Amino acid sequence: MVDFYAVLQVPRDADQATIEAVYQRLRVAYDPSRLHGVSDELRDLAAERAAALDQAFAIVGDVMMRAAYDAGITGVVERALPVAVEPSYDYRPLPAAGRNERTQEFDPTPERKVRFTFGERQFSLVLAIALPLAIVLATFIITDGGKRVAEGNDVQPVARAAAVADQFEQAIIDARAATVAYPTSIQAWVEYGNQLYNSVQFVREQQPDSPLYQNRIVRWQMAADAYAKALSFDPSSVVVAADLGASRCFYGNGTNNQGEATAGLQQIRNALAQIPDSEQPRVLLNLGFCLAESTPRQSEEAIATWQKITTLVASDSPFAIQATKLIRQIKK
Repeated sequence: MVDFYAVLQVPRDADQATIEAVYQRLRVAYDPSRLHGVSDELRDLAAERAAALDQAFAIVGDVMMRAAYDAGITGVVERALPVAVEPSYDYRPLPAAGRNERTQEFDPTPERKVRFTFGERQFSLVLAIALPLAIVLATFIITDGGKRVAEGNDVQPVARAAAVADQFEQAIIDARAATVAYPTSIQAWVEYGNQLYNSVQFVREQQPDSPLYQNRIVRWQMAADAYAKALSFDPSSVVVAADLGASRCFYGNGTNNQGEATAGLQQIRNALAQIPDSEQPRVLLNLGFCLAESTPRQSEEAIATWQKITTLVASDSPFAIQATKLIRQIKK
């Protein structure tokens, strides 16, 4: 059966208010009625996604149906869903509008994942961002903001940042599905935590004071839960423990939960003493962030932590460059 929580992009322990809020936000984004002027193919994909959201919400948005679904009473759930939800998206980027773009050589097989490195941290991205990206941009274009963009022959930074921020959404769904398929896989839980971590870290770096970041702060907690699950299978993984501590610290600082922030900070310190040299710069970078964002702000220790990075790696290393930039910023 379809993982309705994954469709709605919420954790299984999310409360009903959170589920409804997320559903309403996603439902607006995928509402085909807002996509006037785009290709029929894109509208069809949006309609399919909207239908999947509606059916997922019909189950987990209803207390009684959710209880039956969580208990694995599939007969009750299936009777409530006469049409099974089996999304079948073409994850390759869509060409321009029309239906004559694809050549005979076009291969419709989805290209699932590609890996790239940012600094020394490796990420996994699904090449499935075309639909949410196109929807955000199309919606923006038909608004007054879009008209201003057309007149200025430029893309508004806020709209562009919001669209790029959604690049992790399908990767999160896929990673969550992997944990369902392989519930005892350490790598599956670490990957799920990484995707949640990456998605909220990106927004924090680009739009730290935005409503979008406030909406996604809960993902720090979700990432921490995923890392904790991985550690339950392998408690010796100090790198995962450090990421768990950072997630807790960022969540605590973002929600003014000082108990959680302090616990996360201590967890990073404990892990750092056992972290391999290759991972130390990244962990130190996160430790500095936690210190700089804590209440009260521990600026001097944050600066000392970032300065240590510059002694561990070459001056042209991404970590050294970022640490130097952060030191300048905090000293202002």
